[in-house]
Amino acid sequence: MGAIGWFVLVIVICSIGIFLKMKSKISETELEKLEKSILGKPIKKENVGIVSENQNPSIKINRPADIVWEYFTTFSNWSKWYGGGVKTVTPGWEVGAKIFWELGGSSPITTLIPKKEICISGAFMDTTYKFIPDGNAATIIEVTESKPKGGAYFRDGGASHKSQVKNSLQNLKKLVEHENVQAVPKNHEHDTENWTRTLVKLYDQSSRGGFSRWSEDEPEARDSVRKIGEEIAEEGGFDLMLHVHSMFAQQRPAFARNLEMMWSGIGEWQG
Repeated sequence: MGAIGWFVLVIVICSIGIFLKMKSKISETELEKLEKSILGKPIKKENVGIVSENQNPSIKINRPADIVWEYFTTFSNWSKWYGGGVKTVTPGWEVGAKIFWELGGSSPITTLIPKKEICISGAFMDTTYKFIPDGNAATIIEVTESKPKGGAYFRDGGASHKSQVKNSLQNLKKLVEHENVQAVPKNHEHDTENWTRTLVKLYDQSSRGGFSRWSEDEPEARDSVRKIGEEIAEEGGFDLMLHVHSMFAQQRPAFARNLEMMWSGIGEWQG
């Protein structure tokens, strides 16, 4: 190749380099303009719906955290929003407890911070729900899932599963915002769990599958059931009694009517 040929080759290479550099600068400038304004108004990326595929599904519910948590931990509600019903939670919503599903099987609760976080360990993957207050009147629920266990995988990379999770959160939002959900009366969260746990234990130990106010059978257990009702009425009145009864009914629905009758005449309660 002669001197002229080498000169032409150098010019071509330099021209390509300059073109690529200019193209890169133009692209950066145009992208910057697009990010800074739409119709002349400053914007943020989230305003144009840019969402990373790796972002955890989340949703904002326009209710305080205690209301959202109360609905979430009422296991009879799960069939309405989750897509699978919960049969019971034994012994209750606490670390080490098991969630028994209506379709069979169970999942242990490995982490639980009331109104803040719960981790449910499934056979396929672990799911963590975080409840993040957004001011005093709203709550953001964020869902984080582990990688599939035992070498399992999603054929589509998990896209359809993530879509299902988002749909379930949308259902939860609609239900919590439109149903009349009552929070546990303040300062009684711990007491309600203890009362409920004691009632469940008393009924589980009953040899007759329940109690009668007029029977002499199992008088100590019978009186304990009444005493618990009196304590609840004194602490929080009818509303607190109703809440504890609801918690008990979730765990032992077969005995719910019997408890109603056992508490009849206590405070405003009429069984």
